[in-house]
Amino acid sequence: MDFGDAIKLLKQGNKVKRRNWGWYWFIPKSVTRNYAEMSFTFTADDILANDWELISTFYDGFGTPLAVGDYVIYAPDCIYNLHKGKISQLDYSDGMYKVTLESGRFFTCTEGTFGYLAVVKKKEK
Repeated sequence: MDFGDAIKLLKQGNKVKRRNWGWYWFIPKSVTRNYAEMSFTFTADDILANDWELISTFYDGFGTPLAVGDYVIYAPDCIYNLHKGKISQLDYSDGMYKVTLESGRFFTCTEGTFGYLAVVKKKEK
């Protein structure tokens, strides 16, 4: 996701970070702060980057946070239309939350909670 999407998510109360960061940003009561054990320099590279990530506000239908590497099942209609796979990407863009599996199949929603999706195995740590 790009910097503009990251700023929109910050304004909505979410946490965001760059893929290579060990910390994240959030806005508590109208003040932007970073959560880190060390300080960092904010550069033009950060503004131009497309590797911004949302710290999980993606949930399955049971309230379990979703993460890249989780194995999930998805049954939008019935058990006969069951899809399963490993999450390869979580993304937010243009007001839509998107979960992409390694197979390329993806699912979208506007709330961040995927009602017909369930985590069957969390990623290995």
